[in-house]
Parts: sequence; structure tokens; C-alpha cells
Amino acid sequence: MTSSLLFVGTMCGFTAGALLVPHIMRFLSRFYLSNPKLALFSPFRIAFSKPSPSDIGHSASQARYLVVILGSFGAPTTFVLMGSQTGLPTMFLAYVVVSFGRAVLTAPLNMFLSKLPNRPLGYAYASWGFGAVVSPLVFQVTAAAGLPWAHFYFGSLVIAATSLTFLGITFMPTGREFAMDRKHALDEANSRSKCSPPLTPDSDDLHESDVSSDSLSHLQSIPTELRLVVFMPSLWAVSLFAILYCGSETTTQGLIVQYLLAERSANPNTVGYVTAGFWAGISVSRLAWSFFSPKFSYTGRKYIVQGSLAFAMQLFIWFIDSNIENAVSCSLIGVFFGPMWPAILELTNDLLPVEVKLISMAIVYASVLLPIFPFITGVVVTKYSMRCWSYITVSQVALLFIGWFLFPTAQPPRRSIAQ
Repeated sequence: MTSSLLFVGTMCGFTAGALLVPHIMRFLSRFYLSNPKLALFSPFRIAFSKPSPSDIGHSASQARYLVVILGSFGAPTTFVLMGSQTGLPTMFLAYVVVSFGRAVLTAPLNMFLSKLPNRPLGYAYASWGFGAVVSPLVFQVTAAAGLPWAHFYFGSLVIAATSLTFLGITFMPTGREFAMDRKHALDEANSRSKCSPPLTPDSDDLHESDVSSDSLSHLQSIPTELRLVVFMPSLWAVSLFAILYCGSETTTQGLIVQYLLAERSANPNTVGYVTAGFWAGISVSRLAWSFFSPKFSYTGRKYIVQGSLAFAMQLFIWFIDSNIENAVSCSLIGVFFGPMWPAILELTNDLLPVEVKLISMAIVYASVLLPIFPFITGVVVTKYSMRCWSYITVSQVALLFIGWFLFPTAQPPRRSIAQ
């Protein structure tokens, strides 16, 4: 139950991140209209100089880049806090920090990836799953060798630095991206002042069709987005399903090791590999989902997820007293769970109006790690025994099957709030 309390820290971090990310994006998108070159420190200079609003524009590519970089510092900060071994309060704070960073980091990336025609969300989360495969393998080896567990977190700082480097290279705005953002901002400023056609950037080959107007418009309408989403049943239905999905995923992979130790007398030196098998299954199926998903319609993707056999695998773990079979079933549960998360994000993109995509992605992502089901499971198995774990996981997967069935089979027509 103590471990389950850490999920409350996760909830606090993700909730704060989901509520603040639109405002953070708007702050970091600001730049001086008079400056034709990208200057990444512009938002902070503007905050201190307080120029006239007519002198300020908004750049979606600049905001996305700065959010990705700043959000990435949540992981190394957490590794330092965890490795300090200063007690449960510090660990709780570490979960808050990393969850806040992940919420701020992934909301703009989810929106960015979901709009691409080849639907690469599955590839992104497959790489995430690959990290989750390697992590327990490395930790199991270090633990079996007798190394202090804190060394695992300090060693992970190297991975965090590598990740930050790659993100900085990948998402650095190009000159053309910033020029298009500036052109759109100049047009907006001219429209507000009702002057003659504005002075455009030096690139003569930029056209209005090239401008990412959707990305910029959400930065300029953020104050109304939170009020709009409150009255959208579709968003809250997707969020509730996301809570249930993540609760089932976390309860399965987070407690399978304790279940095998308590109910199957598993070997402590090898049981940690079962979690790696679960994440390997997720990684493989998400790669396959990203490859095949663009080839299917909205209806086809819904039926594929509906045909998940995770329920049967949970029953096998419950009734078959075999460490090997239980490990195989856990890996197959990962295979069937894998497509669900990218499918949930794609569902959000397909169902909701374009004006609220950023805040919608942030809310759905924050919903994923609300600690309701993991915390309840922790309380129940602490009071009774790990034998109750199977009852809970089977019930959760059954509810997942019913919940996914209730979503529309045919995609609603794409619309905006104005319509």
C-alpha cells in the first residue's frame, strides 16, 4: 500500500501539468515581431521588458521546442531525488516532478504526432516500451550482483543526458518553420490593426497554405479552451477509459512480480524478467500498430482493439499454476495492451474539435496515470492477500472490453466548435 501511495504523487504531477501546459506553451511561444531570427530566450526577455502586445507574436515551433527541452529536465531531477535515499517524502516529490515533466513534455508531442498522416504515435510509444524492457533487465542484473539500488538511478542520468541531446537536435525549429510562424503572426497583427498588407519575412516562397495555422491558433485561444472542454462528454468518456486502461496496465505489470513471489514461489533472482517480457510485448505490438494502423479505417482500428485476448490471458494467470505459463501470459497481455494507448490518442484526435486538441491531449494523458485503480489494488492486497490480484485484473480487463465497445463504431464528421 505504501508503494501505491507513490501513484498519488504521479496524479498530482500530471494534474498540475495538464492544467498548466497550455499557459506554459503560450508563454514560451512569444517572440519579438521585429526580430526575423529565432531567439530562444525571447519569452524570458519579454517577461522582464513587458513590451506592447502589438510587438509580440506567437511561434508554435518555438513553444514546442522549449517545452520539450524544459520538460525533459524532469527525469534527471527525479533520478537525483530517488538516488539520494532520503526517505518516502523525497520519493513522493520525485514522482510529482517526473509526472509534471512528462505531462508538459508529451502533450504537445502527442498533438504533433497525431496530426501526421502516417500515425507515428505507436512508434513513439514503442520506443518508450523498449526503454521499459531494458530498464528492469538492467535493474535485475544490478540487484542480483548486490549493487546498491540507488546506483541504478545515478547511472540513469547518462541516459537522461543522451535523451536531452537527441530531443534538442530533433525538435530545434528550422529557419523555414520560424519564418512561417512569423509570417502568420505578422498577418494576425496586421489584421488586428486593420493596416495595409504586412511586411513578410525574406523568404519569397512562403505561402499562406504553408503556415501551421492550427498550431498557432490554439496558442492564441488558450484562455477559453479549459472552459470549452468542461462541457464535452466525449473528452471525459475518453479520459475515463484512459484511467481504466492505465489502471489495468499498471496493476498488471506493477504487481505481477509480487504475485508470482507470493502465490507461485518464483525465484527472486529471475522473476524481474517477467516485467521485461510484458514491456517487450507492448513494444512489438505498438510497432506493428503504427505500421498497419494507417491502412485501416476508423472502424477497422476500433474492431482490432475490440478483439483483444488480454481477458483470456488474465484467466490463464489466475487458473494455471505455472511460473513459465504465467510469464508467457503476461507477455501476451503486453502484446494485446500495446495498441490501446496510441488508439486512445487517435480516438481523441478523431472525436474532438480542432480548437481544443492541445488541452484535450494533456487531459487524456494526465488521466492515464490517475492512481485510482493501482491504489485500490494496493489497499486490497495489503489487507487480504496477493491472491486477490487476479480477481481485480480480470475485472478490469472485462470493463475495458465493455468500455471500448461503447465508443462510436463510425467516425463522427470532423468539426470545429464554431460549427
